Amino acid sequence: SLTRDRLWLNQADEYSKSTNFLWTQWKNADFISTQCTLCKPINDPLPRVSNHLEGNYYLGYKKNMYRCLYLYYSLIGKDISETVPLTFHICRGIRDKEYTHFESFYNQYSKESMGEGSCRNIWILKPGENTNRGNGIIVTNDISEIESYVADSPYTCIIQKYIESPLLFDKRKFDIRCFALITSVNGYIKAYYYKEGYLRTSSKEYSMESFSKRVHLTNEAVQVKYEGFGKYESGNKVSYSSFQQYLAACHRGIDLQKDVLSKIKVSFAIHQ
Repeated sequence: SLTRDRLWLNQADEYSKSTNFLWTQWKNADFISTQCTLCKPINDPLPRVSNHLEGNYYLGYKKNMYRCLYLYYSLIGKDISETVPLTFHICRGIRDKEYTHFESFYNQYSKESMGEGSCRNIWILKPGENTNRGNGIIVTNDISEIESYVADSPYTCIIQKYIESPLLFDKRKFDIRCFALITSVNGYIKAYYYKEGYLRTSSKEYSMESFSKRVHLTNEAVQVKYEGFGKYESGNKVSYSSFQQYLAACHRGIDLQKDVLSKIKVSFAIHQ
């Protein structure tokens, strides 16, 4: 629909030698390279672009994102826990040493969770690769469910301590969707950060009494399946300005630009 709204773009259902932009769900590098070559002659100076970048799995795969962050913090001599919740990457099922390491922390949190007002020993589990849009993610505090998940998964697994007391928007979870562009020309890297963005919200009030995806995952692909999608905000989206108004009314002292977005921007500039 976006291409149809732009009169200077011609949308085609088949490849042709005049194709400049290829949009595909395929992530195989050889496939994309082949199709782009079919679309445009090699000696054609006009741009040939695909919506997938070479090596994008370093960001798209959750295991690789964690590995990159872990390596980065190791290189600068800082503790990754300053930014990322306690995380374990399980490569070889429940016999993996990392899973045994996780179990020790789970047992420790179980003892601590006995006291009133203490943590609930809740974890979020995610496939390490080949998934998106909330597929394969669960939230649980049941060790038997965690063990079954890891044992039966066809992928490696990310086990991460769940943030049990997140900042909420109108009693519901949200995430922040922001945008950046990184260009590399002759080895010279420049980064551009877009000042506008939005929040993605859940359709149901936050509660630790339920581990439903409707409560805990703000992916649009998840929320759109549930009754209540769009009930509070159109498309479960909130603008930065609307969020700032909410913060001013309910969380005085928090400035979105200064306290949140500026830190995201600095983090982006450091990691790019």
